[in-house]
Amino acid sequence: MRVVCWFVLLVAWQRLVVSNGFVLPPRSHNNGGGYNNGNFPRSARAGEGDDANLPSASLSWMSHEEVPDEQIVLSVENGAGRTSLHPSSPSSERLIASTSRPEKARATNKTYSLASAAQYWNNFFASTKSTIAKPFQKVNQAIRRKFRSPQQKAQDEMMQTILTTPVKQVVITPDTTVLPSTVVHIAARRSGLLGQPLGIDRVQEFARSIQRWYARQGYVLHSVTGATLVPETGTAEIRVQEPTTADEPVRIVFCKEMVIDPETGDLVTFRQYADKHTQRRTFGFNAEVARKDLNWTYVPTPVGRTRPRRIAAALGLAPGEHFRWNESRWKKIVGSGIFKRVLQAAPKTVDNGTVQLQMLVHEAPPRHLEYGLSKSLYTGDWEGELDFEHANLLGGGESLGFTLRRGTKGPSGRLRFSDDRFGLEGGYDVELFSDYIGEKEVNVDKTSSKPPDAQETLLNEESAPFVEAKKNTRGPLLDHRSGATFRLRNPIDRKLMLNSVATASVEHVTTAEGSEESIASTSLGVGPFVRSLPRGARSNFDASIMLGSRFPGKLQLPTRENISERDPLTHFAVPYSSITATTRQTFPVVSASKRSTRPIVLALRHSVVTSTKSLPKHEGRAQGLACNIRGAGDIGSISSAITGTTEIRVPVSLPIDNMEQDASIVLFGDWLFAKESTTPSYIRKSCIGLGLRKTLQGIPLKINISYLRGEGKIKSTFGLGRDFEI
Repeated sequence: MRVVCWFVLLVAWQRLVVSNGFVLPPRSHNNGGGYNNGNFPRSARAGEGDDANLPSASLSWMSHEEVPDEQIVLSVENGAGRTSLHPSSPSSERLIASTSRPEKARATNKTYSLASAAQYWNNFFASTKSTIAKPFQKVNQAIRRKFRSPQQKAQDEMMQTILTTPVKQVVITPDTTVLPSTVVHIAARRSGLLGQPLGIDRVQEFARSIQRWYARQGYVLHSVTGATLVPETGTAEIRVQEPTTADEPVRIVFCKEMVIDPETGDLVTFRQYADKHTQRRTFGFNAEVARKDLNWTYVPTPVGRTRPRRIAAALGLAPGEHFRWNESRWKKIVGSGIFKRVLQAAPKTVDNGTVQLQMLVHEAPPRHLEYGLSKSLYTGDWEGELDFEHANLLGGGESLGFTLRRGTKGPSGRLRFSDDRFGLEGGYDVELFSDYIGEKEVNVDKTSSKPPDAQETLLNEESAPFVEAKKNTRGPLLDHRSGATFRLRNPIDRKLMLNSVATASVEHVTTAEGSEESIASTSLGVGPFVRSLPRGARSNFDASIMLGSRFPGKLQLPTRENISERDPLTHFAVPYSSITATTRQTFPVVSASKRSTRPIVLALRHSVVTSTKSLPKHEGRAQGLACNIRGAGDIGSISSAITGTTEIRVPVSLPIDNMEQDASIVLFGDWLFAKESTTPSYIRKSCIGLGLRKTLQGIPLKINISYLRGEGKIKSTFGLGRDFEI
């Protein structure tokens, strides 16, 4: 007996040596090797040295779309022969740890230990046990099949039928009003669900196709929850979950910022905290309080101006409709400025199973008072400006503003109400204005060779309906314009035209001599249409067209008394029109330096404008100011013009700490070719120059030094605002 046992052990050891090849990593005796203090030697790391073939553990995430076979529930419901595939919950994720299969060690330099022998014998006895138990298991299964109950036999037969029955048709339950039948049919064909038995891999592929369609359409909460096979008809019933919107689609919780007093732990406002520490004038105490150094928190408050219904309407969420998320609309709401910060926005399921979007927000201050400088659009003079605006008047982003400007000659004011609908369709503006548009009379040159009746009159043109003023009158010709303007944003379907604005305006113009006329006009602007070019370049294009009519005196309906029998149309109304188109391009050339992330930019802009000769003179002067080149004098009223601008913008880093590095030097060249409104002469101007750009205290400053070709003059100009960008 002992001889047999020793013989078995010897054979087992020989098999272990010859065919097993499982090797533990050898201890290293160099460089402090071994397993001291729990540290492995360098050669024992994965992928290095002779031990790179050691088993390595790998982790993989399994979402609800990757369901193993063990999670398939095949059952017969009440003897009706139905089987269901139940994937895991969409909200759950399981972490599965798997160990890769070890490779065989090389046959040379093998090292054996008692641990490897013990591992071999464990495997040997487990295999022997399985081999001995297998016949008994088969006998047990045969006995159970032999003495099955009739119900169990029926269920086993039905299960076999289910596992071999091909799917003939696919239906969605409950009946969906979202998924088109064509989408379901295409997904079933692509996943191989039709014509094959119901399998978890095919159901998963079908579910992924449907889920992708849901996501593209904005139904981010819709999902496939399972599948059931009806073997009598070969129908696969796919169950979906399509939540609807609650009766109150949006719920807003308003918060306010509070400071945690480090001394008392009380919640106070920033003003209270600043006042408290400003009153402390003790020795060595700095009364200045920096907001960044304080401990802030958000506290819910019942006071808030924004109405949830307006947010729901902007997002397109209606009670009882399917919950559909629109990312572009949400970005417009967040960027509208009514919220200083959106702390949280998530859909929540309410008690009746519907979905409600719950928002946790901190509103921005709605009132703004600003002052500054601006240039008049009609006179070109600098004016002081005071602007007040309430940016959330009715709780939906509506704004009410008042602007007052005053120059050296006369005041101007505007009252406006705007509801831009967060930049979506249907936004509009209503504006009442009163602008000073005065200009000086051009004195008649006594030595002129032209006869007096050919000189420019005090009116706009001969066909203008103004009462003719005296030719030698000094002082302003045009005095004021007042009226109202209505703008409608995106009147054209955004699928056809991305950006468009329609404007209707009625105004009354007077002169210093008491002459007056009324003007009614309408315009349509489209663009800008932005296009990306190779190597980071960008281009855009915008255009507008304006149609209008001029009426003598105050605007009134035509009657028999105020229409001339000889030329009623000319006496009553003078039509006019204007068209403008502009294109811009920017080309990043090269980085200015290794430390700067701002590249050198080549910027181009070209514009063309044309109008009829009966264009109102103040509109012609506005065109002249808009088309004029840098450093040139006033070119007056123009009817048509072509302009071009070329700029090379070189960023500059100033050697000043704690300063925003946004300075740049601009090399520019401008040119202009225009036709005057009142004379048949043309204007040609061009210039080259150098400019400096820098923002100070939030105000963008521009300084230009221009050399006017043809005139031989060097002029400097100052301006506010940023250069055009795309």
